[in-house]
Amino acid sequence: MKTIDDIIKRIQPSKQTEILSFLNLKKFSESKVKESLLNIFTLCRLLSSLSKDELKIFKQVYINPDGISIGDLQKFSSIDADEIERILANLNSLLLVHIIKNRQMLNKKMDRAFPIQEIADIINLSDIEDIKRHLELCLKNLTEKADSPPPVKALDEKSVAIMKIIAERGSVISVDRLLTLMPLQELDRKINELLQKGHLIAFNIISDIHKPYIAISEKSIAYIASLCKKGNLPKDVHVRNNYNLLVSILRTYDVISSSGLFLTKQNRFRKIDIKKIADSIISLKTVTGEDFPEEEKAHLAMSLLNILGCLRVDKDIGVISLKNISDRIQEPLFLLKSIFTKLYKGITPEDVFCGDFKLPDFSYINLLARILTKTSHFQLNYLRICFLIGSASNSLRELEEFLALSEDRMDEEFLRAVNFLVLCGIAAVEEGKIFLTEEGNRIYLLMSGKTLKEQRELAEKKFIHINPDFTLMIHHREASPDIIYKVMSYIEIMKEDVVIEGAITKNSIVSAVKRGMNIELFLDVLKSNSRNEIPQSLEFLIKDWTQQTISIKITRPVVLYSSHSNFIDEILYSNYAKAVIARISENYCIIKQDSIDDIVKFSKKYDIILTVFEDEEG
Repeated sequence: MKTIDDIIKRIQPSKQTEILSFLNLKKFSESKVKESLLNIFTLCRLLSSLSKDELKIFKQVYINPDGISIGDLQKFSSIDADEIERILANLNSLLLVHIIKNRQMLNKKMDRAFPIQEIADIINLSDIEDIKRHLELCLKNLTEKADSPPPVKALDEKSVAIMKIIAERGSVISVDRLLTLMPLQELDRKINELLQKGHLIAFNIISDIHKPYIAISEKSIAYIASLCKKGNLPKDVHVRNNYNLLVSILRTYDVISSSGLFLTKQNRFRKIDIKKIADSIISLKTVTGEDFPEEEKAHLAMSLLNILGCLRVDKDIGVISLKNISDRIQEPLFLLKSIFTKLYKGITPEDVFCGDFKLPDFSYINLLARILTKTSHFQLNYLRICFLIGSASNSLRELEEFLALSEDRMDEEFLRAVNFLVLCGIAAVEEGKIFLTEEGNRIYLLMSGKTLKEQRELAEKKFIHINPDFTLMIHHREASPDIIYKVMSYIEIMKEDVVIEGAITKNSIVSAVKRGMNIELFLDVLKSNSRNEIPQSLEFLIKDWTQQTISIKITRPVVLYSSHSNFIDEILYSNYAKAVIARISENYCIIKQDSIDDIVKFSKKYDIILTVFEDEEG
């Protein structure tokens, strides 16, 4: 390589006017020419003015630090030797390359072009994978140093302000984008100083066009991100939803199974149905400590039931059943895992169940959880910067989209993902800082395919006080979310505050039994966690309520008619007897809907005329 001083010393007086023109200088001096040429914005302007072929030749020269001949350039670029000579002459006139002619002048293909050392250092010729690797290093430093980022010395206020602009957009930004955020005169000197000191790094990608980017160095990113306080939560924000979302899913089932869920002609659920669901759901807080909107709670609970395969629409009626989650309904951790497994598989809720809040993509949920496992607590904006960098470096395709001005879209994805984690109880907020809860850590391990270590049963404080009238006071901040879930699933909530006030009622017990929940488990939890003796009559009444409750089941069986009663007799004496729910007359019986194929197969043994649903309309 040649140095810039070698080039400037060889400038002929006749060329000085031309150089002053493209460098926007008024007077020629070696120091001014050097300063202007080694300015990142000048270099970006010159490179952006080059044609496709000129960029191709420039790139070939700069990836060959020991120089390259016109013959080799022709071989790599498939451009005619005369055209390469013309291009090199132009690049030389712009002081971007140095040319040494073949002294014997026998063949121009022996002429060699050399890059200029200082220009090569500044432009840092790169490809998109270089940016990806840089962002991965930045994320590593961000997560490792989140608790106490080491300060970066010798940064003035203006430099910090510029670096914060870049950090808040994911630590890398295109030069064009940066110039829309701040005028050149404010950026020019500071950006070049920061590049020289190594606080910033330039990445120049050259293909058919020139794409320049500026990024914060991995050694500076953690400190700069810690200074980006806009959007951080106040210290008085405390949010811990525990398993309230799962309890809300159970309450939604109670309402739909007892009151129904119906679509209007506009293909929307009736407002009265949504209101009933919303009124039954307990409080849910967002990451900012605000109440999650009432109707959105209903839509979120229905969306989760839908992806779990528990809720669907048949014509204009909501059909609900907890059969698909019956084995997990007592275990909130595994019930929550079922939801994340569905999201991992890309299962999305039907539009009719969705509100304004959309479920986040699993990749973003997983990314945030992975970041949160790296340290104890994160400021919201610091976590946001980690998320932007992590999502951009996740794949080359996502990085290309991110570099194409998509940080606004990624901000939406971040808020959606972090709110979902908080709503699920995976993450919580303490003194304005976000952290992964114990349940969140366990879910992350489960979703990573790891086996959970058995937790030792810790002697928890007793947190329930039961009154003789079966009302309760629950000191929920003193108990594990698992135990709280196992209490709140069986009671009616009267008031939610520092202490939850509830009541054990016949309706709450019957609702729990209807879901398939175990009453004995509830009684054991009460006995183990009550500060006082539970009323003597409570256990007797709970069991009496469950035994006295009339169970009604409405299904869609099929009526079978046979002109000869002996055909029904034959079914009842065969291996297909279980297909018959009840015989209602000599010639009629009710069979299970899912047994129609078995009955058709059985009927082929006889000479019969078979018709199936021919009397139905449509």
